[in-house]
Amino acid sequence: MKSFTYIFVLTFSILAFSNCEILRGIAQEELENRLSCIPPTQNVYSASYQIIAAKTFESDIQASAERETVKLKCMTSEQIKGFAELLDFESKRLEYAKFAYAYCSDQKNYYLTMSPLFTFESYKRELEDLTR
Repeated sequence: MKSFTYIFVLTFSILAFSNCEILRGIAQEELENRLSCIPPTQNVYSASYQIIAAKTFESDIQASAERETVKLKCMTSEQIKGFAELLDFESKRLEYAKFAYAYCSDQKNYYLTMSPLFTFESYKRELEDLTR
């Protein structure tokens, strides 16, 4: 929490007091990212993961993963990957990956994090197209 506070104060200071437009632009973007998307703590994520893992059928797992993703609002690509790994079929993993992309806090890492879940090149291409 200290690092978040430090980054917030530093970013706000640059935004408020800097004469450099480039710095102000970077600070504004960082501030918006930090304020709009804070991934869940490990405890909150684990509770959601357990809810999904308790499901038996693939369709229930996928539906539950989507519900929990919406509920958490913002997740890291690693957290999304954890939910996706609960799905047995690659086609369902891809559907979930496409759905969850909008809820990812680190979209720059999404393809590299998620692509190892797929063996079919066509699924990897779809994922790559999504992240461009």
